[in-house]
Amino acid sequence: TSLNPGAFLYRILRLSSFDLVHIMGMYDSVGVVAIFLAVLKGIPYVLEPAGMLLPVMRSFHKKAIYHLLVGRRMVSRAAWLIATSDHEAEDIVKYGVYRRRVLVRRHGVNLMEFNELPKRGSLRQELGVSSDTHIVLSLGRISPMKQLEMLIQAFAALDIKQTLLLIAGPDEGDGYKELLDNVVANSGVSDRIRFVGPLYGTEKLQALVDADQLVMSSRSESWGHAGAEAIAAGTPVIVTDKCGLAPYVRDQAGLVVSADVLSISNAMRRLIVDRSLYETFKRNTADVSRGLSWDEPVRLMENLYKELLQR
Repeated sequence: TSLNPGAFLYRILRLSSFDLVHIMGMYDSVGVVAIFLAVLKGIPYVLEPAGMLLPVMRSFHKKAIYHLLVGRRMVSRAAWLIATSDHEAEDIVKYGVYRRRVLVRRHGVNLMEFNELPKRGSLRQELGVSSDTHIVLSLGRISPMKQLEMLIQAFAALDIKQTLLLIAGPDEGDGYKELLDNVVANSGVSDRIRFVGPLYGTEKLQALVDADQLVMSSRSESWGHAGAEAIAAGTPVIVTDKCGLAPYVRDQAGLVVSADVLSISNAMRRLIVDRSLYETFKRNTADVSRGLSWDEPVRLMENLYKELLQR
């Protein structure tokens, strides 16, 4: 959880001027205070857990206590709960929420950011990578949830020399990066795996353009923003069947696989070897990305807000 005294004061002084509250996340103390004040003042609120409702990684005992003291009240008093995928909606129902109180509203991509993509090749030149090297990209937090050790092992199992695994994302400082360093050192392909740190803005777009495929090996992913952005940049993707983006990817802009080393490795190999399939997926990214804009999610939320305000 985070503490923000300024935000607390703002909510105490200003919350009465709002007709509706939308809470993002589960473990932010600012959200807890906002919900407490909303209930106190009789203001309806919607809760969007952002994939955090069911504890899946670390601090299980602390989270169990949190849910006992706070979390279940947050959920029970919400007018609606927002899930970003059918997969997350199932998790919310498992928590004990009636399905009729859950609205599935996916995330979107700001397609305007992808209207003018950088020319392919700059990142390759910076890294000293040839134009015919097949780059596999991972983009996101360096977190155990992403199962990057599995991705590294799957990449090593490829045994295709003209390939490079590029892992981009911030280190959360929990020791996981050090574990991955050991996995890389023992992979037999350490010379073809690189960590490049977090990438934002133009650097992120350049990585998406220079990559040949993006892989999300997550054990659980309520949506899959990196995959959606890769599609918007014209890059085919591989996601696990635990990723909320999977229905938009499957046999359209990439492959959906089980979250295991062999399945991920075989999928990567297929996108490298089967050029016809790869080019089909690449062409399809334009149509798929149009279906990932924010237009539909915004309409859904507008309708939900209007319904709540008319009660």
